[in-house]
Amino acid sequence: MARFACDIRNSTEHSSECFVGPRDYTQKKFEYRDGPSIVLHADGTLATAGKPLAKLPLGKWIHLDVQFNLANSAPCSYRLAITVAGEKEQVFESLTYLHPEFSQITWFGFSSSGKPGAVFYGDNIQLLGKAAGK
Repeated sequence: MARFACDIRNSTEHSSECFVGPRDYTQKKFEYRDGPSIVLHADGTLATAGKPLAKLPLGKWIHLDVQFNLANSAPCSYRLAITVAGEKEQVFESLTYLHPEFSQITWFGFSSSGKPGAVFYGDNIQLLGKAAGK
């Protein structure tokens, strides 16, 4: 089982569009493959695999918790829990990877595709994993 979690906050005044997630650069016929893929749009919409899931407030801390299995026989899906500071947790089960070929984490990061001057914060970043069969 693998897990990544973090706290994020998108600026109210200069909101950003940001990608969060792991990538697999070992696939020979592709540059990389994304697994659990989360995009936070400048208007606060959180999307996975191109589908909007939630509208999140700008300027508030939000906790993301993503759990997924890296075993070869595991389904290409993950669990996402979102908690806005002071609100009840929202849980989304069986979300699909952006690319089903994703099989291992070779890169993890935050990538802004927003406008120049956009501001996005990340804190309390955790990336935990366990190799298959261990």
